[in-house]
Amino acid sequence: MGVESSFFRLCANLQIHAESAFLCGLLHGIGTPVVLRTAVTVARAQQIQADMPMFHIVINGYHSPVGCLIAEKWSLPKQVVEVIP
Repeated sequence: MGVESSFFRLCANLQIHAESAFLCGLLHGIGTPVVLRTAVTVARAQQIQADMPMFHIVINGYHSPVGCLIAEKWSLPKQVVEVIP
């Protein structure tokens, strides 16, 4: 049995709308690439030697609020916005 069918069975057992849960799963980290791209751009512009631990700190600090802003800007459903943080 594949992951997809297991996912849909789990949603059915928990009485969760599968498409909404799937969308939430896909979008929960939507802020991460935006924050990473911005951090790299700023580091280059400021000529900062950034390493992965520094990027992790920045991503962990900002990916949730940025993800929520993206979800709201895209007019995603409230339940999607709520799972991003």
